[in-house]
Amino acid sequence: MPIYEYNCRHCQRHFDELVRGEEKIHCPDCGGDQVDRKMSVCGFVSSSKFTGSVGSSCGGCAAHSCSGCSSK
Repeated sequence: MPIYEYNCRHCQRHFDELVRGEEKIHCPDCGGDQVDRKMSVCGFVSSSKFTGSVGSSCGGCAAHSCSGCSSK
């Protein structure tokens, strides 16, 4: 069950949601169902610093073929 990032079109809240099958996602603040799934960034924490996954595998893909992996 993947965790996706969403943005609510009504109240503009950004939130994460664990998705189970084809369930409908609702905003936890306003309850709206008009949400857009955002592109997530692969990364990890090492020595209290964020390190993007460019040049390495993020676990869900091979870095050389993943267009979603980038550093912030």
